Amino acid sequence: MSRFVDPTILALAALLLAPAAASAAETEPGEEWEQTTQMEMKGLPFAMPATTWKFCKPLGDWNDPPAARKDSDCKTTEVKRDGNTMRWKVVCTGKEKMEGEGEMTFAGQSYTGSMQMHMAQGDMSMKMSGKRLGKPCDAAKVKRDVAALQQKAEQQQQQGQALTCQNAVDTMAAAAFTGEPPLCRDAVKRDELCARARTPAGFAQLKQRTYDNALEVATRLCKLDVKRIEAGLCDDALKAKDVGYLGPHCPEQSKVLAKAECAGRSYSGVTAGYRDFCTKYAADELVKEEAKQKGKDAAAEKGKKLLKGVLGF
Repeated sequence: MSRFVDPTILALAALLLAPAAASAAETEPGEEWEQTTQMEMKGLPFAMPATTWKFCKPLGDWNDPPAARKDSDCKTTEVKRDGNTMRWKVVCTGKEKMEGEGEMTFAGQSYTGSMQMHMAQGDMSMKMSGKRLGKPCDAAKVKRDVAALQQKAEQQQQQGQALTCQNAVDTMAAAAFTGEPPLCRDAVKRDELCARARTPAGFAQLKQRTYDNALEVATRLCKLDVKRIEAGLCDDALKAKDVGYLGPHCPEQSKVLAKAECAGRSYSGVTAGYRDFCTKYAADELVKEEAKQKGKDAAAEKGKKLLKGVLGF
């Protein structure tokens, strides 16, 4: 089964394997390294390609693992170094909660390592390898780059959320605003959906979405008085002579309009805007009358059989 993975999670995973940011100083002496990362997640219908980038590491020994992000919701704990191998754990407590563990083994001018991350969508494994290039650089630039990447990931998430919420309003997908957590958390868009639920178009959409019980969900979500809304919408449709809404939804009001615009008139005598309405109304009434007559005929036949049994004729 294919699985959708929020791009924010992948961006966060990439940040976890980016080298730790330098101090807040404007500049800091460093040297250039190169790292290659390969991420794998069970259930994805495709393999994520390896990513290679260059970074500037502060001069000196490695004191922190890649997950030691002091500027994010991810915190590194239990950092231990045994010879050339460093091990650690990481916990992320932001919107996308996850936890995991990693290790790196250094070999002079290079290193290899891996991380295992556990999240609601499943487990993700990440492998990394790096090598020293040695070119002098500004190590503080890493912090600025990481901040820019985080900002971009947050913007993408906000844009995706906005599109999701707007689509839910447009299609009257009330379920998008329910659940823990809801797919759409925007209270303004939720109120917009509830307002649309009280309009002819929005209410009709809810009634049409029988496959996900949209009307029932919206009734609870928006505290709708369905009978009152239906009556009000039908009265408004009658005043506006909205035949598109009256026909399918308002039998009593349709009868009133039909009496005024259809009764006693030939097809050519009906105003053009009401011809389809009058034709459909007449056909529906004919079907009802035929059904009623069949019922009467069936009742009469049943009565005859009963009399025959009782009176013997």
